[in-house]
Amino acid sequence: MRTAIASHELLPKGLDLQSLSIETGRVSICVSSGMKRSVCPLCGRASSRVHSRYARTVSDLPWHGISVELEVLAKRFFCDEASCERKIFCERLQEVAARARKTVRLEEALFAIALELGGRAGARLALELGIVAARDTLLRRIKGAPLPEVGKVRILGVDDFAFKKGSTYGTILVNLEDHKETL
Repeated sequence: MRTAIASHELLPKGLDLQSLSIETGRVSICVSSGMKRSVCPLCGRASSRVHSRYARTVSDLPWHGISVELEVLAKRFFCDEASCERKIFCERLQEVAARARKTVRLEEALFAIALELGGRAGARLALELGIVAARDTLLRRIKGAPLPEVGKVRILGVDDFAFKKGSTYGTILVNLEDHKETL
């Protein structure tokens, strides 16, 4: 029987635990990147010269219904490539998107909830799980999702219909071979 949990099982990849604070209804975790070098996003040259450090606050997956907040201590590096436009750049963390307020794994969970339940029901489930997300936020994730690839359509069905008679009309295009809507 295992009694200890390694921090890499609970935290996003590439982050090391610095401190942990448990408050009522919230867990705050201070983490930092263990990388000594980072690659410039423009020119691709690696650098180990640290310019400065800064803290970012990012929401992560909840633990047993309690919301988790990561305080990420990230580094800024100098770009030593003379031809590069960017002189200073921030390290890219694998599971924490640049300028994001949520980790990648929390974004994936919210997207799955939104696809299955939609707006209001998804927001209620997320709140039950300890994730704060408004219904409009969930709907924006669905609208921003990439559309599936549509292959060649051989047999196309067209149907015109009324949402409200005399006021609003719509048209739907259906691939009659696999019975799916086409775009």
